[in-house]
Amino acid sequence: MTTPATTPAQRRTISILQSVRGAHPSRTGQRAGVPRTEIPSAANTTHGSRALSRATVSAVSPLAPNPQQVTVSVHAVEQYRERVKPGLDPDGARAELEQLCTLGRIETDAPGWVNAARPAAYYLLLGDQIVLPLAPQADTWVATTCVTQRTLTPTRRAAKSARNASVAARKRAQRRTRH
Repeated sequence: MTTPATTPAQRRTISILQSVRGAHPSRTGQRAGVPRTEIPSAANTTHGSRALSRATVSAVSPLAPNPQQVTVSVHAVEQYRERVKPGLDPDGARAELEQLCTLGRIETDAPGWVNAARPAAYYLLLGDQIVLPLAPQADTWVATTCVTQRTLTPTRRAAKSARNASVAARKRAQRRTRH
C-alpha cells in the first residue's frame, strides 16, 4: 500500500513526532487518506520506563505497631464515649482511651465477635470487650473506631428477636397494602 500525499505541515508534524518519540509512520490503519503515526507507549521508551517505575513504587507501611505508637481518631473517641463511657466529656474520653491504649495488646486476628466485613491489618484489644481496629497512616497507626462486644442475656435476646420479627411483619404488611 502506498502512503497518500501529505502536506508540508503534516510532514513537519510527523517528523517532529518521530524525532521526539522515536516513532515510525504506520502503513496500516490509515483512514480518509490521513497518515497515522504510531507513538510508542511510555513503557517502551527509556524515559517513560523510568517514570513508570517511579510511579509504581508502593507506599511503605510502617512496621508492626506497638501500643505506644497508636493514635486515636476522633471517631474512635466518639464511639468509645457512646458505647463504653457515655458520661465522659470528649477530652476525658480521649485521655482515658489513650491511657488504655498503652495497656492494650496488638493482634493480627480479630476476636470472633468482631464483624469481619471490613478487616483491619491489626487490632488493639483492650481486655475482652473492647477492640480498636488499626490502619496505617504515615509512620504511625490510627485506631479508626471502637468496637465493643455486647453481651445479651437469653431473656434480652428473646425480647430483641421478638421485636425485630414484629417490625419485619409490620413492614411486610405495609408493602402489601401499597401494591
